[in-house]
Amino acid sequence: MENSIINDVKKEISPFLDNLNYQYHETRETGLIYTHRLQSSCLKIDINICQLSHYPYISYTSVQNELVHHYDLFLRFSIKSVNDLERFKKELEFFTSPEPEPDKLKRYGVNRQEQAIDPTLPEATFEEYFAQAFGEKSLYALTREAEYYDYDGKRRYIDYVLKTTNGDYAIELNGEQFHHPAAIKEKRYASQLFKQNSLAVEGYKVFRWSQRGMADSEKFIQELKFFLVNSHFLIARLILNRYAHLKPFN
Repeated sequence: MENSIINDVKKEISPFLDNLNYQYHETRETGLIYTHRLQSSCLKIDINICQLSHYPYISYTSVQNELVHHYDLFLRFSIKSVNDLERFKKELEFFTSPEPEPDKLKRYGVNRQEQAIDPTLPEATFEEYFAQAFGEKSLYALTREAEYYDYDGKRRYIDYVLKTTNGDYAIELNGEQFHHPAAIKEKRYASQLFKQNSLAVEGYKVFRWSQRGMADSEKFIQELKFFLVNSHFLIARLILNRYAHLKPFN
């Protein structure tokens, strides 16, 4: 049944995407992947993913991280069937058209930065292994709970932002019960993707890990070094510039 829905969507959407220079790349259990013929751009179209409760969230984050790393722009959308294709087309146009002027966006949302928030367990785990991967001082290059306004003008927060001369990274640490599409269902998943796509079109590479995805410390540290390309040296440069006045620990 799921394969039939995916095939129906592929048949309907491929001609539209072909006109935009996107070609079919492959089919995954969660949906379709298209890549741009001329640009380093990739579309992931999730199909009925909120019904795939059996799909491991660690697979979800692994596939996303691989695609985010490989392409300059990675956009992800979610539909249930061919009946949602018009909405998908409008969303794609929204994120690929010229950026809206910031002063025309209505900005709203609670300012979470007004309160000190202790790291969650995934955040504490991430910081521990990040320091092991790049050194203790590299933690100064991370901004935790970074404020951000999405393309709808809504105030959002990113678990960690890492800005380097090699590019900007948004790092989200996800509990499966709060981020697995099957757990949060269509409305909240759509909101999650809207935030992610807003970041992507502004140049951020959005990486996701869960607590389970960080369970194997050696593997996770290697993933950090692989995905955050050359960040060791870039972080060191940032720290030298930002904290040059500080004396090293004895």
